[in-house]
Amino acid sequence: EREAVLQTHMETFKSSSDSRKEELLQLKQDIERSYKEQLERMIEI
Repeated sequence: EREAVLQTHMETFKSSSDSRKEELLQLKQDIERSYKEQLERMIEI
C-alpha cells in the first residue's frame, strides 16, 4: 500500500517541472535546517 503511494509520488515528482523540483528541494533544505536548529537548541538545554 505504502509502496504504491511512494511510487505515485515519485512519478509525480519526475513529471513535475524543474522549477517545481527546485521549490521542493528548497523546502526540504529549509525543513532540515530548522530541524537541526531545534535539535541543537534541545541539546543546549
